[in-house]
Amino acid sequence: MPQSIWVLAFIDDPFDPPGEGLLGGGQSFIFDLGRSFVAAGFDVTFATRLNDPQKRRFEALGPRCRIHRIEAGDPRYKAGEELADDIDLLVSATTGLMRDALPVLAVHAQYWVSGVVAAAVKRELAVPFYLYPMSFGRAKRSAIDPHDRFALRREAEEPAMLSACDHIVVGTPHERDLARRHYPEIRDDQLLLAPLWCNSNMFSERPEPPDHYVRRAAARFAQGA
Repeated sequence: MPQSIWVLAFIDDPFDPPGEGLLGGGQSFIFDLGRSFVAAGFDVTFATRLNDPQKRRFEALGPRCRIHRIEAGDPRYKAGEELADDIDLLVSATTGLMRDALPVLAVHAQYWVSGVVAAAVKRELAVPFYLYPMSFGRAKRSAIDPHDRFALRREAEEPAMLSACDHIVVGTPHERDLARRHYPEIRDDQLLLAPLWCNSNMFSERPEPPDHYVRRAAARFAQGA
């Protein structure tokens, strides 16, 4: 029987197409990560936040992959920091779903909100978790209002979450140095450097004129992105 891995991705639905509206490419990374786990022989369950009331709350994607879309707050797209308001609901729902799915080998959490949920799951169910943080709150605070309520919630939650994490996956030595500098509570053996790379053979020239990308980007600004 394949071992089970859960992928928590509460910023983006990994099955949303990139480049539409406010969506970027983060969900493509999560989708490919899950696909790689399946190819390696694991059973994969995605958990994301319902961002559109028309979507299915649960879908089976073949015999070894599935997705839960959890109802937490207003079912619309939210920027990453806005998800702080939904953390308690996400913790409760995810813990319940995962309890019914035990045994689970490990959890991969994307972004700090998912990490807080994964830390709660670890406390409750003793499931180890890996975090891909994408950013570090203390490093960002110098660039935003330090009294912003979302930043304050992150500051309150992030240190304990990082300490509880089994491994923090960083893509560059610079990210590793940021973690060490801003979070002395992190141990060196928690930091796992997984260098970012791409396979240039997978890319080809866009069939449309290059300025179409500029138009898409301009449309995002027009929508208030």
